[in-house]
Amino acid sequence: MIFRKKNTPDRGIVRYIIFREDDTWYGVALELNLVVDAESKFDVFVKLDDAVKSYVNTVRFAKLRNNVLNQDTSSEY
Repeated sequence: MIFRKKNTPDRGIVRYIIFREDDTWYGVALELNLVVDAESKFDVFVKLDDAVKSYVNTVRFAKLRNNVLNQDTSSEY
């Protein structure tokens, strides 16, 4: 069993997976279940980084519970 500290709006770790299927690159932020796509690996990384920052800022602004920052990873990934 792996124990990780829980993410908060101020501190945490998000694992990324970046992969390609056919001509499209995909990026997944595992703890947040965010998925982005783009035409290049670099563009996916930039889009995913922006998506994670926006997501965390929204959680902070809306004062949502920390469980939205610690979701179970989809079995697909």
